[in-house]
Amino acid sequence: MDSGLGSAKGSLASRAGRWYGGQSVVVRVLVVVIAVALIARLVYFAGNAIGDEIGGILVILFAFVAYFFPSIVADRRDVPNKGSVRIINLFLGWTLIGWVAALAMAMAGSGKASQTMTTRQGAVLPTPSDVRPCPYCAEDIKKNAIVCKHCGRDVPAVG
Repeated sequence: MDSGLGSAKGSLASRAGRWYGGQSVVVRVLVVVIAVALIARLVYFAGNAIGDEIGGILVILFAFVAYFFPSIVADRRDVPNKGSVRIINLFLGWTLIGWVAALAMAMAGSGKASQTMTTRQGAVLPTPSDVRPCPYCAEDIKKNAIVCKHCGRDVPAVG
């Protein structure tokens, strides 16, 4: 009998996964960039010498974050091609086309943590963390398997 705790934990974990791994990373970074820009504008128009210096530093920081935004997204999403995104962003980011291409590459890749493999019939294959090698034939079997589907031998349970 399920008390509902497993489903509550699952939903919390899935919400956390969406918050840290999906497009919401883009939203979070945009909110931070906009907040920095607004603070820079407020400080810049303060009218004193310290306000001008702090405002200038914040404007430079905003420009730096905005320029490397595709690289930040690629790192946060842990996409497989993040090296390519960094190179394109570094050398071609000053052009609008290069910046948009780097951002598209960062958003197009599915993060390593959320990758699932499926067959042509639509069956979901186990992820590499759900498998272990059979101690007798070295073929991949499910982590909770008690009999190897390849050699038919009993395998010790994983605790």
